[in-house]
Amino acid sequence: MILINIGIDIGGSHVGIGLINDDGEFEARKDLYYDKGRFNVEQSFEVINEFIEKYEDRAESVGIGIPGFATDTLINYTCNLPIKDLEVTDYLNTKLPLFISNDANCATIAEYELIDRKMFSNYVFVTVGTGIGSRYYFKWKFIYWKYRHCRRTRPYCD
Repeated sequence: MILINIGIDIGGSHVGIGLINDDGEFEARKDLYYDKGRFNVEQSFEVINEFIEKYEDRAESVGIGIPGFATDTLINYTCNLPIKDLEVTDYLNTKLPLFISNDANCATIAEYELIDRKMFSNYVFVTVGTGIGSRYYFKWKFIYWKYRHCRRTRPYCD
């Protein structure tokens, strides 16, 4: 059986939404672009909810990557978006299990688990977008930072 999940990347210039199989391939995709600094929570979640409604019956979970820090279903802080203490379940219409993490965490885990785990035990992944981030694997173990503020390659994020 092929596992399929809905992945959402909320970034500094756009929201990317995809229906992704366990080979890391997109089966469906939608993007919402906005000018930097003009992120709109209601508009973004309207587009996200339309996508989820269309594909929810095929998916097993929803994952959201954000440029900042989240605990459970609360986005505590983002480095480059006007989001602070946003309870995602107030905006998201789904009964699927929901996972939220830093976007660099999501990208690193996906790339490593899908592609590079077979070749490397130690691994550094650098993300370059509106911001720059990095995460690490050491001896096949993901090094996860549990700090409230962004841990980016650069020494600051606001």
